[in-house]
Amino acid sequence: MKKQFLFTLLAVFNIYFSYSQNTKIIVLDSISNLPIKYANVNFLNGFGVFSNEKGNIMISDLNINSIEISHVSYESKKIDLNKINNSIVLLKPKIIKLDEIVIKKEKLKLLKTISLKPKIHSNYKEMFFSAIGLKLAFKINSSGNKINFLKSIEIPLSKKTNDATKDFYPEKKYPYKTLIKVEILKSIDDKPGEKLYDYNKYEIINSERLNDSFISTFEKNIKIPENGLFVVLTFIGKVDENNLLITEMPYDINKKFPDRKFIKWILPNIPITASDKNSNTFFRFDYGTESNWKQIEKPIIYDNNKEYPIFDIGIGYKIDLME
Repeated sequence: MKKQFLFTLLAVFNIYFSYSQNTKIIVLDSISNLPIKYANVNFLNGFGVFSNEKGNIMISDLNINSIEISHVSYESKKIDLNKINNSIVLLKPKIIKLDEIVIKKEKLKLLKTISLKPKIHSNYKEMFFSAIGLKLAFKINSSGNKINFLKSIEIPLSKKTNDATKDFYPEKKYPYKTLIKVEILKSIDDKPGEKLYDYNKYEIINSERLNDSFISTFEKNIKIPENGLFVVLTFIGKVDENNLLITEMPYDINKKFPDRKFIKWILPNIPITASDKNSNTFFRFDYGTESNWKQIEKPIIYDNNKEYPIFDIGIGYKIDLME
């Protein structure tokens, strides 16, 4: 039975090459001259990376002629790499006004806490992947007619022993530490919309501190609107032993196919399950040519002759009901 990897990016060759010349860029605040960490760097070729804690970016693909750098707190800027005079790029801060998320909770009475367990399994044939720039959006619905506060979410993860893809992708090394960003988006027609609250949180998924799931707790009161909201995870990249972002290209190039780019899968792998009714999980890439959110239609490893249902990632969560 023929099996393929999602997006037909099966790494059938084990010899890769990298370009001998690197382009280094430092992203700084135009007013304070301080480094801007985790700025979004679009290579304009369907891929991209994020600046590290020092604002550094390393580009080793000589075919990249221009990039676009953006950040939620700064004005975006497009850079022609052939005309850049030095390695420093200055971004201008911008003012963003979003809904406040802090509510005086002491005036409210806790009625009960609703808890939902994540859907965890170890079937390697029903897994989704992680990659730099991947966004996963999870729908959280409001419960009843009471005030709802989202307290935490719990993401199911795959165990090392069941990773059938690691032999194909040597960059998927255990143990691993992966940096993610957590943010809150509006629900528009049951799909992810614009940013709902002024809330960003960066966390590290550390395989040595996990079992079957990763719990992200919200330290602020995240009020759930009547039509629900989306919690979005963005995979920033791998971090080193000091929890600092590793600057690397998001793809490899095989010397037999210099025009093709092979995406670097990172960890964790995430269990998926067939959607019950309406899909509650969507994904997209920060750097893709298509900006629309998509449903999960296939696992990482799939049978080319098999018809699959729409999949969800069965996250868990805790919600406080208040009045």
